[in-house]
Amino acid sequence: MRANIIGGVLLVLLGLMLTFLSLPYAAQGFMGFAGVASGVVVALSSIKPFLAARAIHAHRAP
Repeated sequence: MRANIIGGVLLVLLGLMLTFLSLPYAAQGFMGFAGVASGVVVALSSIKPFLAARAIHAHRAP
């Protein structure tokens, strides 16, 4: 269960890193904008599974 939580955190961080690294190239054309958009999509799409794994982990008995 912890692996799911760690994986979700790493995917969110990967999406944020991709977004921030693509920001300087966003003004140069479509590929920069595509990099920013893909980073945002990766970050947002991995938040829901991360929250679900965290909720399941919180409801389990220790």
